[in-house]
Amino acid sequence: LPAAVLMLSAAFAVQSLQGPAIEAAAQGFRLVAVAVVAYAVIALARQHCVSFGRGVAAASLCAVIIAANQPLTGPAAILALMTWGALRGRRDAVAPPIRAEPGRLVPSLALVAAAATPLLLLPLAQAAFPSSALAETAREFYAAGALIFGGGQVVMPLLQAQTADVMPGSTFMAGYGAMLALPGPRFAFAAYLGALSTSDGVSLALGLVALACLFAPGLMLMAAADLGWRGVQGHPRIAAAAAMAGPAVVGVLAAAWWNPIASASLRTPTDLAIAAAGLALMLLLKGPRLTLILAVAATGALAATL
Repeated sequence: LPAAVLMLSAAFAVQSLQGPAIEAAAQGFRLVAVAVVAYAVIALARQHCVSFGRGVAAASLCAVIIAANQPLTGPAAILALMTWGALRGRRDAVAPPIRAEPGRLVPSLALVAAAATPLLLLPLAQAAFPSSALAETAREFYAAGALIFGGGQVVMPLLQAQTADVMPGSTFMAGYGAMLALPGPRFAFAAYLGALSTSDGVSLALGLVALACLFAPGLMLMAAADLGWRGVQGHPRIAAAAAMAGPAVVGVLAAAWWNPIASASLRTPTDLAIAAAGLALMLLLKGPRLTLILAVAATGALAATL
């Protein structure tokens, strides 16, 4: 809730405030995004690319996504790599299967069905009301929340593609950089994007719809997983598929760092130096700190002003 309120406030501020000082501040937050997401790529790679093969898989996915430059390439690549892992997984390499508890699987499957149903109904609603910004926003953000595996950074390429027609890339990256300096989950960024997704100005209703639709499928699937995962996690094929999800997410996030983050934010050699210095300090401190994030944003804003 705090993050959502702050991001809605940021949307109103972006719409109502203009001028060199605001643009300089926005550029500072874009450089924050460059440094923080680069740190996230490195941290995830250290955790999930623990072998040469997984590293190659992540790098290959990154190259394919950048070359394809299509919003759904990322989710498709993740599912493809997990499927490949399941098909080649050795049965003697994981724990023996754990028996599923039927009483837990039934409500789990019901929640999965509840999460999948809007994927079918929302496109029909948009077709029935083609001029409705509410129906379009609900469909786009629910699909993003349902088709993306991973954290807030991973969903960003799909959201950027969905809002490209109504929002300049600089406005998108300024909001994302601001999100990195605020408390709460990255998905609260949906409130900012939804509120600015109309050409009529800022819409509080669209911001709230985008926020709810991006969070809803993940929350339902997490509840389903809590009920059903214990019953299937020991299955060799499922365990092998889950093991390949990590390298896949690394590849998707690395591609997202390149486009749209770095390509939209690194305008001058000075920008590159500021972002690189911020990344180096994050690696030294073992994580992005609020004071460091604000320092990078302030330095980037000062450089943009000068």
